[in-house]
Amino acid sequence: MEKILRKTITAFLVLLAIMIPVSAGIYAPASNVISVTEGDQMIDVTFSYDNTSLSAGAITLAFAGDAVLDNTQTATLSSVTGQDAIFTVSTPLASGLAVGDHTFTLTVSQGTTTIWSDVITYTVNVNAATEAIACLALVTNDDGELEDEYNPGDTVTLELEIENDQCDNTWTDVMFEAWISDSEGRISSIEDTAEFNLGEDEEETVSFDFDLDEDLSEGTYTVYARATADEADELLWEESYNFEVERDEHNILITDVQYDANAQAGKTVDVAVTMLNNGQGDEDNVRIGISVAGVSLTSSYFTIEEDEEVVRYFTLTLPSGANGEELLVVRAANADASDSYSGSINVGAVAATDSSSLTEAQIEALLDARLSSDGEDSGVSFAWIIAGLLLVWILHQNGGRTRPTRGRKKSKKVYY
Repeated sequence: MEKILRKTITAFLVLLAIMIPVSAGIYAPASNVISVTEGDQMIDVTFSYDNTSLSAGAITLAFAGDAVLDNTQTATLSSVTGQDAIFTVSTPLASGLAVGDHTFTLTVSQGTTTIWSDVITYTVNVNAATEAIACLALVTNDDGELEDEYNPGDTVTLELEIENDQCDNTWTDVMFEAWISDSEGRISSIEDTAEFNLGEDEEETVSFDFDLDEDLSEGTYTVYARATADEADELLWEESYNFEVERDEHNILITDVQYDANAQAGKTVDVAVTMLNNGQGDEDNVRIGISVAGVSLTSSYFTIEEDEEVVRYFTLTLPSGANGEELLVVRAANADASDSYSGSINVGAVAATDSSSLTEAQIEALLDARLSSDGEDSGVSFAWIIAGLLLVWILHQNGGRTRPTRGRKKSKKVYY
C-alpha cells in the first residue's frame, strides 16, 4: 500500500511539473521603451531568447495593453546553440494614442499544452508630430497667377509672391521647384530656382514657365510647387494649382520653321514651315505667306485635318540690296484661325545699300492682305484685306520697330 501511494505521488508530481509552464529565459532587450510619433500605426517589437534547452518550432505571441490593439500571432523560433538570438515581430498600435507613455505586454509561449511561457512588458513613448510644412503662409497669392484655361501650345506661367512675415524665422538656402502633372503623373521637367536667403519680413517673387505641347489633350492639369530650406525638417512650403486645357474650335499653329540663318544677297534661301491643326475640326482654305527683305511668297490653298501636321517648303531669292539682319516673318491663316512666326537672317550684302525695314506687325498685315487676295472662293473675308491695309497705314504713321512675337507662344528661332 505504501509503495502504491509513493508511485501515485510521484506520478502526480511529474504530471504537475508538466502542467506548470516553464520559463524559457526570454527577455526584452536592454531598453524596452519604444519611441513613436503621433499618427504612427505600427511598431516593431524585439526580444532575445536562449534556445539551448528548448525545442525550436512554432510559438504564440499574444499582445495586450492600452498601447496596442490586442492580437495574437504565430511565428517560428529558429534553433540556436550557446548564444542568444534576436526575434522581431510587428504589431498595430492602438488608434489615437495621446502624447506620453503607454504600456503593453507580450506573452510568448510554445506548445499546445504550454510547454513554456514568458511575459515581457514594454513602454511605448508617443512623441508629438512635427509639422511637415514649416511655413504654410510663406506664399501670399493663392492662385499662382494662373489662368483658368489654356490652349495646347500655350505657355503656363506660375508666379509666386513670397512674404516672410508670418513664421518668425529666417530661412537660408531657400529653393523653389515646380512641375506639371496630369492624372497619370508628371508630364514636364522639374524646374527649380537658384538658392537664396529669406530674412524676416523680406519679400521675393519667383516664377516658372512651362510650354504646353501643341498636341496636348484636353483635361485638367496640376502645377505642383514646393520649397525647401536648411531650417525646415522636411518642406518649407508646398501647394498645387489646377488649370484646364481646352482646344479652340479653330486653331492652327506654326510649330517649327527651319532655314539657314546666314545667306548672301542675290542668293536663294530655303524655308520649311511645319504646321499643326489642334482645333476641333478640319481647317480648309489655309494659306502660308512668307516674307524676308521685301520678298514675299504665298502657298496655294490646302486643308489641314484635325490633329494633322503638315510641312510646306519655300525658296526665296534675296534681293541684291539686302544687307545685315533681315526680319523673316511667316504667317499662316484661313478665315477662322491664324498664327505667325518671326526670326532673322543675317544677309551679307553684295552692294552698299541703305534700306529701311518694315516691322514684323507691318509684314504680317501685308501677308494677311496677300493671303486674302486671290479669289472669292478662298473662304477668307474681304474685311481681312481692308483690316490688313489699314493696319499697315497705322503702323507706318507710328513708325518704330516692335519686338518679334509669335502669337500666344514665344518667338522661336531655329538655325540649321
